[in-house]
Amino acid sequence: MYEEFFGLKRKPFSASPDPSMYVPSPSAERAFKRLTYAFEENIGGFLLTGPSGCGKTLLLEKLAAGAAAAFEFLFVRAGRMDGDALAAALCREAGVLDERAAARADRNSCVSRFERYLAGKARSGKRLTVIIDGAEYVDNDGLSVLEMLNDLRRDGAFLATIVLAGRDSMARRILSLPGLRDRLALSARVEPLDGASSGEYVRGRLERAGAARELFTGDALAQLFVYSKGVPRRTNRVADLALLTAYGLEKQEVDLDVMQAVVEELSQSPI
Repeated sequence: MYEEFFGLKRKPFSASPDPSMYVPSPSAERAFKRLTYAFEENIGGFLLTGPSGCGKTLLLEKLAAGAAAAFEFLFVRAGRMDGDALAAALCREAGVLDERAAARADRNSCVSRFERYLAGKARSGKRLTVIIDGAEYVDNDGLSVLEMLNDLRRDGAFLATIVLAGRDSMARRILSLPGLRDRLALSARVEPLDGASSGEYVRGRLERAGAARELFTGDALAQLFVYSKGVPRRTNRVADLALLTAYGLEKQEVDLDVMQAVVEELSQSPI
């Protein structure tokens, strides 16, 4: 809506994770390097944690988008799941069972089918990474299924790299589950942006969207950081509304007055 007004080629602050809009920060880069190492070296299990909205899913999407053809990814977007539900979800996402068959199958049947699926991928030379996004919603019974899968090997190599991505509470749970903890070879945490990184994040997203000039004043960026607390998802929401507000006022940049009006609106909004 406001893209043409500001000379943009696309929306810079979409809520959907888009690897092409990735802007590196020290925390995200450290986590991504560790994640890439776990993926390339097939180390078995990886734990990715961090506060909600800090870009864990974006890092996973970026990893998948940059992988070679020999690598495949299976994403499970976790809701509240026990072992039965997780086993069925794995089979559905792998295409081993359709929705109706997965709902009828018992856990042992689902796990056996998924094991055969992993073995088949390994025989064909494919490297599979299984990503459980939102893993904090999987209960301990469900995590026991992942323990079993993480033990599967062929010629000494893991049949899949298992990545658990979730909020910080996930790390605390793992510490209480020694069986799973011992199977996770590496971990990383994505942290909120600091003040400098927050400004770079906003400028970087705008550049990727085609901005040819500064669209936020320094004071506006500072106010945005104070409100968003460096959380990228919240930063996206505030920055998007700020551009929309400036567009409505026919202002060529987001200044402090615009940002303060946006912060006040969001502070009073129920959503």
